[in-house]
Amino acid sequence: MKKLITIIVFLAAGAATNANAADIWEACNSCSDSQLRRTAMRAIPANTTGLFYVYVMDFERETLQKYRVATFYEPRDGGYQSAARAVPAESHIRYEFERGVSAIKHDIAAFKAGTPIPEDVAASAFDIVHNVLLQRRVSDYVNEHLTIWQTIGAPVSVPLMAFGKIVDLNFIISVTFSDGSTAKLALRGLEGSLTEIRYTFELVEGSARDADGNLIPSSSTEAAPYVGVFSTQVFANDMVEFIVRWYSEGGAQVQCRSEVSSGGVTVTCKRR
Repeated sequence: MKKLITIIVFLAAGAATNANAADIWEACNSCSDSQLRRTAMRAIPANTTGLFYVYVMDFERETLQKYRVATFYEPRDGGYQSAARAVPAESHIRYEFERGVSAIKHDIAAFKAGTPIPEDVAASAFDIVHNVLLQRRVSDYVNEHLTIWQTIGAPVSVPLMAFGKIVDLNFIISVTFSDGSTAKLALRGLEGSLTEIRYTFELVEGSARDADGNLIPSSSTEAAPYVGVFSTQVFANDMVEFIVRWYSEGGAQVQCRSEVSSGGVTVTCKRR
């Protein structure tokens, strides 16, 4: 009973003051009420006492729940105790969060159909598989054509790092190159400052495809054994050249051969 009274006093104390409070932001997508509460309690550093306010974000549902979490040391148990109570999130913070998440989703959805990448940015998916610099250039181009922060303005009440937790949704966008090849980029977070916010993307491993839809290998295990069917000999030669150049180093030699049939040009590669 004494423990229960102590917890209630701690939680109620927040109604009078939040001088010791520190706002924390966490994400819990499509979570139940109990899961949201547990997320808030787990957000508090171990062996810490005090009163904290934790915002738990649900990007899937575009909702925000605020919790008042009290932690204290219980001598009789020889350990730290905590309790969380849901409290109303400030209306302006809730509005900014919901608007920001909705805008991010709208931006990403606009790119899912296959965003064309100019040749002067990157000519082909072949070029970006092993080139981090070109991957960054493609990411920069995508950023330049997103309008979220021009539309809603930079966040003021919601920390940038909170929006950065959008990575939990694993947004995927498709990009198409001038030679017809394609690749997918995964949204990994946000970076920058309030005046210059940028999305960060990473190439999805195994997502690069040539104009015929054949996998562009990103590792030696994908390169050999390899089988692809191409519409032209030129496309087949491009794949063979790429595989031999990148995956025939040292003693790990890869041998490829082409076979023309009515269905196209079949390329098979294997290690010697």
